[in-house]
Amino acid sequence: MTRQILKFLIAAFSLLLIASIPFSHAIPAGYAHPLDIAAQGGFTSPDPVASTPADSRRPTLTTTADGTPHVAWEESGQILHAFRGQSGWSTPVVVTLGSNPALASAGSTVYLVWADIFGDNLEIFISQWSTASGAWSLSRNVSNTSGNSTTPTIAVSQDGKLFVAWADNTSGVTTTYVAQSDDGGVTWPNSGPIPGGDGLSPAIAIGQDGLVHVVWQSLDNTSNTFDIWHSQQQAALWSAAENISASPGIDSIKPWIAIAPDNRVHTVWEEDSATSSIAYSGGSSLAWSVPVTISQSGNNANLPRIATDDQGSLHVTWRNATSLAIEYRQWFPSSGSWAAIATPPPATNAAGVARPALAAEAGGRIHLAWEQPSASANADVYTTSVATRCSPLVGDVNCTCTVLANDLTILSSHWHSQTGNAAYSLVYDLDDNGQVDLRDIMQAAAHWGDACLISP
Repeated sequence: MTRQILKFLIAAFSLLLIASIPFSHAIPAGYAHPLDIAAQGGFTSPDPVASTPADSRRPTLTTTADGTPHVAWEESGQILHAFRGQSGWSTPVVVTLGSNPALASAGSTVYLVWADIFGDNLEIFISQWSTASGAWSLSRNVSNTSGNSTTPTIAVSQDGKLFVAWADNTSGVTTTYVAQSDDGGVTWPNSGPIPGGDGLSPAIAIGQDGLVHVVWQSLDNTSNTFDIWHSQQQAALWSAAENISASPGIDSIKPWIAIAPDNRVHTVWEEDSATSSIAYSGGSSLAWSVPVTISQSGNNANLPRIATDDQGSLHVTWRNATSLAIEYRQWFPSSGSWAAIATPPPATNAAGVARPALAAEAGGRIHLAWEQPSASANADVYTTSVATRCSPLVGDVNCTCTVLANDLTILSSHWHSQTGNAAYSLVYDLDDNGQVDLRDIMQAAAHWGDACLISP
């Protein structure tokens, strides 16, 4: 306690010196400092999207430009959809028959893809919904192949082009296919397999530079285990497929992908050994970082999802199969560091969770969805959300919309922590220089008494 008081007095004295010491970092216009969710919490109470007598499975999640979350899921062989308005979740509507739904959005338009039987085989279909119409369009066949097309994912480019990836066995070997539409999903003239794309479970994303990136799992015939592979498309040409997991003897499966505003590609997947874990790698073709484990050692973790926000922070969620909980973790681009793992509160009468989904809203609010048994034992879809950024007040590290003694006390408790230390977090490193030092406390002290005009 004496040490903290001393640090507090030093911080107060720093008010006399603040004008004479230049800071190395200025907060950009529109920037809001990130919150340490593991330390400060903030998840909303779990909210059931709908309580129905049938099992609700495989939720998928997206947000429109105004921040409205949309969820689609499987139920009794159908695909249902709901969105959250000012008065709560809308009444679910049946969109179509089918399975394996996936959502994406652009502006106020939501796109849904799924798999369904057409004739003698499974095909991939698409429909769209807009705020203006409030209704789903007639479905269109995206895949149009003679084989079975399954597990679709969808992404939308900055200029409105649609790209759908799926697994297809038309050639006799399950392969990753990609189709492109330049007219909002009406026609799909550009469709076909990725060269060297044999495998399952594709995921697709598009950077602001227009490059299309796809990851998938493929069987290594030598080790008889799965690895994660990546290819990118530029000017209608696909790069050579490359192994980014490189984990001989261990199954690397169920990849997901997101691209930050700087066009850096980020991927997560499940390493399925004796204890399954979540692995992460970032980069681009021929320049991937060494994979690192981001889930807790000793716990079985699976079914990862990743998203980026408009400030380049990463948000990852997965299922902890040991504790039967959803877990969440942030990565801060300025420091290149991972925050501690956070666990959203469970829903009432929870009896395990499955298949988490994740979406990042402009402004830093993160939405999570998952399936879990309800009180009546059937599975329902639940959601929660959390603000991952504080008010733009310099020094308001506890996000109360005022800069007071508690902020300086919190900063002092992280004194001398730096990148790589467990106590370090970008939240407390106000000048983003890789360590929490006197300058950070001085900077907060200089804003003593500042307050938001409107509380968040």
